[in-house]
Order: sequence, then C-alpha cells, then structure tokens
Amino acid sequence: MTLAEMSGATFSEDRAYRRLLWRIWDKALPICTLAMLNPSTASEKKGDATVTRQIERAKRLGCGTLLVVNAFDIVATDPTVMLKHPKPNTIENDEAIFDAVTKAVDSEGIAIAAWGPKAAHRRRDIFLLDMLCGIQLHALRI
Repeated sequence: MTLAEMSGATFSEDRAYRRLLWRIWDKALPICTLAMLNPSTASEKKGDATVTRQIERAKRLGCGTLLVVNAFDIVATDPTVMLKHPKPNTIENDEAIFDAVTKAVDSEGIAIAAWGPKAAHRRRDIFLLDMLCGIQLHALRI
C-alpha cells in the first residue's frame, strides 16, 4: 500500500476488518498516527465525526497526514460488539499498526496511543505496548 491517494482505507476482503484509514492534505508535513480502539464505519470515501476530530488534531500538531489504526480491527460502531466478537483482531492488523506507527516516527511526526481501557480485553494493550517497545508513543490520557 502506498500513501499516494489523498483518502483511503484498507479492509479485509469481506470488509469486516479495517486495517488502516488515511487522510492526506499536505505530503510535505509529518504524519500523525492514531492507534484507537476499534474501527467505525468510516472508509476510503466516507468519514465520520471521529475522523473529522482526529484530522483537526493532526493539523494542530503540525501534521499533513493522518493514519488511523486500531487495537482491534473488527469494524463495529459500538465497542461492546468488538468485546463479544470471537475474533476481534487479525494478524494483518498487527502489521498495519506497526507500519503506521513506524511511518509517523520516520516522518518526524507523532504516534498516539488512544485505545483506552477497553484495549485490556484479551490483554491486547500489553501486546501492543510490547510490539511497539522502543518506539516513542504519546497518549491522549493515561
């Protein structure tokens, strides 16, 4: 996947899982990666209130690209659906998270962990912190 398109998303073939969502407005500026909890229904063509807020956050941080990844990649507008799902995450999601965080760091941008306490489900938060060990992560709140 390249970031050549200004707006896009990568999904599983059945679109049940979203690995990455991106919005680009200035390629000359650094990347902001937000690792949130679980994907909404936002897509390559459709945004939502959360994506709009995060674009504004990325702009305030001086970034020109927003990459959104999630602790769990099952598409669900309600986190309780994700918590009840038998397979809320895929190995492809782990790769997408690592790549998106690395892209932000390599661009001298910022990577923000914004997954909240529900990421403790299946100890996912611990797995992610271990996977991203050695990479500077920021948080919206601890």
